Amino acid sequence: MVDDERPRILLVDDNPQVRDLLSRFLEGRYEVLLAGDGEEAVERLRAGGGVDLIVTDVNMPHMDGLQLTRAIRRRHPSLPVVIMTGLGREDVAVEALRAGATNYLRKPFRNTELEHVVRQSLQLADGRRRREEGHQFLLQQGKLFELPPDPAALPRVLPHLTQGAVELGVVDAQDLIHVEVALQEALLNAIVHGSLELSGRLPADRPALEALCRTRRQEAPFDRRVVRVGVDLDPAALRVVIEDQGPGFDVDEVMARRGGPGDGLHGRGLFLMRSFMDEVAFEEGGRRVVLVRARGSPRTARE
Repeated sequence: MVDDERPRILLVDDNPQVRDLLSRFLEGRYEVLLAGDGEEAVERLRAGGGVDLIVTDVNMPHMDGLQLTRAIRRRHPSLPVVIMTGLGREDVAVEALRAGATNYLRKPFRNTELEHVVRQSLQLADGRRRREEGHQFLLQQGKLFELPPDPAALPRVLPHLTQGAVELGVVDAQDLIHVEVALQEALLNAIVHGSLELSGRLPADRPALEALCRTRRQEAPFDRRVVRVGVDLDPAALRVVIEDQGPGFDVDEVMARRGGPGDGLHGRGLFLMRSFMDEVAFEEGGRRVVLVRARGSPRTARE
C-alpha cells in the first residue's frame, strides 16, 4: 500500500458510465484511478506511482480483462485483480481465476458486494506484504488455533495459516493470495453458518455481518462455541482442517446446489474454495472441512 495514503484502486472499464458510477461509490475511502481498457491500464502501471488493487471488466477493446490479468501476473505477481463478468459467464469467471485474478464480481452486483470484495482483496494483499520471511529451511510445521466465531479475527489469523508455504515451495508466490481467499471463505462458513447457525439472506456488508455475529455470540449456546483450525505444512502439501461446533448440514445437497459460482457472497464461497484448492472435503456431517493444496498443484495459474 502506498505509504500514508488511502489504498489506490485502478478501475478499468471501457464504459465511461460504469467507470463513473463505480468510482463515485469507491471515492472517499479509496483513491481511484481510471483506465478505458487493458492497454491504458498497463501504461498507468508502467508510469509508476503505486497501485494496491485492480478492478477490471472482462469485455474491452484492444486488451480485454483476461489479457490484462495475465500481463499483471507476469509483471506484478503480488498485485490483486478483481474481474467483473457478465451474467451467465461462469466460464469466464473460472478462466479469470485460473489466469491469476484474486476474486470476481458478477454483474449486476450490489455496492455492498463490491465493497466486500475490494476490502477482502486489499486486506489479504496487505497481510501478504507483512508476511515474515526466513522459512527456507523449514521441513515441517504444525499449528492449532481455537478462534471465537468472529469474522473480525480472520485478518489476524490468515497469515499464520499459510506462513512458510511459499518459502517451502508448496505454493507459488503469485498464487498465495488464492489459497488465502479459499481459507477465508472456509472460515467464514464455519463461523457464520456453522458455529453461529446463521442462515437466510445475510448482509453482504462486512461491518453489518460482523455486528450480526457479535449479537449472536451473546446468546446461548453460541456464546460457548469456538472454531478450531489445524494446519500441517511439509514440502508435499499444505493441509488445513477447520471444525465448527454447529449442527452440520446435508453435504450432498449443498455441494449440488453450490457447484458453480452462484449468487451472492456465500454461493461464491464454495466455488472459490474448490477453484483454488486441490481437495475440499466435508466430514462429520459438514462440521469439519479439510482443504489441501499440493506442491506443483495443477490449480496454479498458468500462462
